[in-house]
Amino acid sequence: MPLICADITIPANTPQTSPVRVQVKVPAGIIRKVWVLIPYGHKALAHLIIRHGETQIIPWHGDIHGDGEQLVFDEVYELPTDDTLILEGWNEDSTYDHRFIVRLLVLPKPYAYPEIYSLQALRKVLEVMGIE
Repeated sequence: MPLICADITIPANTPQTSPVRVQVKVPAGIIRKVWVLIPYGHKALAHLIIRHGETQIIPWHGDIHGDGEQLVFDEVYELPTDDTLILEGWNEDSTYDHRFIVRLLVLPKPYAYPEIYSLQALRKVLEVMGIE
């Protein structure tokens, strides 16, 4: 089961309108878990999103920012073929560059499908209940 390791360093004064982009090769399968380490010193001034093509997949809305934290995203995102994800970041800090460290767990489809059906059913139940 591949664990994909990547990072992105964003220079000081990188605007959201002109973000840094890093391409990450990912094998076909199901992205089940994403870890993002935000080192100390960010002061929530650096921001990150993860895209598949033009679609933002992590987080679904907004962006990732913080200071001295590790965030974990439980996902069920299918990549039918080997593909590329894009780490996209900007930095409001006028003095320091900032780095995000990203880990992605990609499961082969046969291992992931039992979880997919359970999670899809749960999401539908929550949607019907008005909980997202």
